[in-house]
Amino acid sequence: MPMTNDEFTRCTEGLDKESTDILLAKGPDYASHAGDNRLANFESVAQLLKGAPIDAATVCAVYWLKHVFAICTYIRNRRPGSEPILGRFADERNYNALLWACLVAGTDQDVTKE
Repeated sequence: MPMTNDEFTRCTEGLDKESTDILLAKGPDYASHAGDNRLANFESVAQLLKGAPIDAATVCAVYWLKHVFAICTYIRNRRPGSEPILGRFADERNYNALLWACLVAGTDQDVTKE
């Protein structure tokens, strides 16, 4: 299954275009709560989770917060971002359950009894 340089270039041109289109379409969603700072969501998550261990629960929390921020942006602007709001709520719910499972699986305490 070899690929020449020309074949590789043709193969990745579509990927390059799709990546750029997505970056341009979703970019404002990342900055929407902080003016024009495209890194705002990442900086906010870093602050919220500062000092947390890098484990499955923390990584899952990062993904969960992405959807929480998208929902907050929708609430503030009352218009959809780059993805439908129903999907954001569904994703948030799923990551919420996954985060709970990470906490239950990743501790020697019974977090279900706290």
